[in-house]
This record gives sequence, C-alpha cells and structure tokens, in this order.
Amino acid sequence: GDYTVEAAYGASWNGGNSTDALIINLFTIGSYALSDFTELGADVNASTIVNATDGLLIKRRTIGSINSFPSGDWLFQSAAVNMSNSQNVDLLGMCFGDLNGSYVTQPNKNALSSDISLTKSGTLSVREGETFVLDITTEQMLEFGALTLSIDYPENMVEFVQMSTALFGMEVNDDGSTINMAWSSLNATSLKARDVLLSLEFVLTKGADDFELKALWNCEIANDKASVLSNLSFNYPSVEISNPEEITLYQNYPNPFKNQTELAFTLPANGAVTLVICNYLGEKVEVITSDYLHPGKHQYALKRGNLASGIYQCQLSVMMDGELIQKSINMIID
Repeated sequence: GDYTVEAAYGASWNGGNSTDALIINLFTIGSYALSDFTELGADVNASTIVNATDGLLIKRRTIGSINSFPSGDWLFQSAAVNMSNSQNVDLLGMCFGDLNGSYVTQPNKNALSSDISLTKSGTLSVREGETFVLDITTEQMLEFGALTLSIDYPENMVEFVQMSTALFGMEVNDDGSTINMAWSSLNATSLKARDVLLSLEFVLTKGADDFELKALWNCEIANDKASVLSNLSFNYPSVEISNPEEITLYQNYPNPFKNQTELAFTLPANGAVTLVICNYLGEKVEVITSDYLHPGKHQYALKRGNLASGIYQCQLSVMMDGELIQKSINMIID
C-alpha cells in the first residue's frame, strides 16, 4: 500500500547563531539563496514569512534568552512510499534556524573554540571588592557582519556586571558563569589590530591568581557574506590581585566640581565605615555611607544637590580591630 514516511528526533537544539541571523537578513534583500526546505527551517516563528524577526529569535535562543521556537526544534521532510517492496528512504532534516548546517552532535559544553582564542596581554592590578573592566581587543584587522561569543569566566572569583560595545543591537545574557553574546548586521564592522571589540565589567569577589576567560565551542564570527572566519585571536589583560596595606582616602575627582564628584577609599580588612561630608563649620551635611565593608576599593558618587558653593570636608571613619582610624580631604564646590 501507499504510506507517508515522517521523521522525529529528540536531540537537543543547537547550530543556530548570529551567522544564521545574518543569512536571513541577506535572504530578505535577495543577496543569499536558500533552498525551499532551508527556507522552511528559517521560519522559526512559524509565521510562513521569513524576515528579521526570525533572525532576532535565533540570536536570542543562541544566548539563552529564550529556550524554544514556535516552530519547534527540528524540521524533517516527509516522503510517500509504496510498501510493495522493501526500500530505504532518505529524509532531509535540520534544526530550525541552523541555515548553514553547523549543528554539532552531542557537543561538549566546556570545550573551547577551535576558531577563536583569548590570550592574556598586559596586566591589570585589581583589589578584592573592586570593580574592574577588561577590554577585549583584536590581534588582527577584522571585518565582520555576525558575531556569536560565549565567554566563560571564573564565577568563584568575580561577579559579572555588564558588557559594553560599539556594536549596536548586541544581545547579551549572563548565566552566572558564561557571558553569551550575539550580534549581526547588514552593515559590516571593521576593526584594526588592537581595537576594542567589547568591554566586560566585573567585581572581584575573591582574590586568586588564576583568573582566566575562555572562548567556548559555539563561538563564531562571520564576514558580511555569512562566511565563517577562522584563526581569530583576541587579547585581554591579565588580572593581578593586589591588597591594600593601609586605609587610603583618595582625593575626590573632579575637584573643584559643579554637579557631581567621585569619592573613593581602600580598606586592608573588614571594618565599620562611615563616610560623611561636613561644611566649614564642621556640621554634617551629607552621609555617603555607614556600613560594614569588606577589604578593597570602594567608590561613591556625590551629587551637589542643595549644597552651596564653598569648601567642604569629606571625613572617613573606620573602626577596625578595635581601633578607630580617621581620614579627611577638602573639597571645593564651584
């Protein structure tokens, strides 16, 4: 008799990324050809029309902001067969959104990228408790239209704060140990050697000497034609852990100031801290913080608010190991 053969597959989804999102953008303007079957696989929101929305959903699933598509995970052809004779039937299949066929069977989630490397260059001195920024710079000239990065960081040492970049529309998701990023554009971006690709801001929560960033297996960068680039190297500074030996209250910056200034101090150990602003009569006019703080550098922004022009004193008091230590600086408001 006549039958229809259909297929199903229960493996996890992968393979789709920013390169596929770029392919969709190129397809919509007529600059990239898709087979009828692959075009069906590009329609991840099951709208029957392939457009930029599908590309955005692919990028968001790549970084883990969403975990499913309206279309499902897998697409297979069906075939009509007559069972009067035994026969083999080949059916095309693909992950929805994986337009260039980069699906990996049973990937090692901790494996490193074979096309992208992160190498330490230079040194950044950081104290425990301090916020710091790592610039990721390129070693070579680079022109690209799609970028997918999964950067692993030591979650036992730092907390991720934010990512900044000049790439408009970058999608970012931090899962607690990996920063996942996805970007694509029809307008290719060009970088010279040593240009900053992006910056990662962390807080050092625990001092150690083995801070390392790793580019994971699913990282991929493609040119403006959606061709994957290989042998790409990026640099970031080595993190050197330093601990303050004494309490230091830094001069505010800027000084004098009109609207806002930055205050900072370092602690060599845990302590009960009070930071206040006093006028020329010694009267307390502002309490910046009154808290039990950990070792490291602490920074605060002081807004002028209703404070009149004149000379003020910033007073730091720290109770540490039963001893009261006091520091002060003078500030000028224009």
